[in-house]
Amino acid sequence: MKLPEWLYSRLAKDVPALHRRLWRITSGRFGWRLGEVEFCLLTTIGQRTGQPRTTPLVLIRTNTCLFLVASNGGSDRYPNWYLNLVKHPIVTLEMKGARVSRYARVASESERIALWPEAERVYAGYGAYQLKTDRVIPIVIIEEDPNPGSSERPR
Repeated sequence: MKLPEWLYSRLAKDVPALHRRLWRITSGRFGWRLGEVEFCLLTTIGQRTGQPRTTPLVLIRTNTCLFLVASNGGSDRYPNWYLNLVKHPIVTLEMKGARVSRYARVASESERIALWPEAERVYAGYGAYQLKTDRVIPIVIIEEDPNPGSSERPR
């Protein structure tokens, strides 16, 4: 069953807000995991406003990296958090028991191809989202800040 666009739009705003509140109220005891899926709170700096914006997202861990998928539910538009971190790549990542400053970068095409199967393993919906849109859904790799003390992208 396909949801009406107005309802999908409303849920897309309300569910993340509720998730954020649950996380904050319980100091992260609830909201960091749903079944086998791990979540994080990603705080970016708004590309136009300069204000912090916090979004709950699926966090995917491999032996070598942490990453996020900029799916936006298969929309043809990139999620705002993705556009924010492209402009301001220093982000705050809250995971169970930790809040850290990190550097976020868009995976190269070869990295994306290598990581995509793990994304689908963690959440099968990503495959359906990719089929729903013409854009290539980016993967964002979260790394240690290569340039501590700066909010600028390394040159």
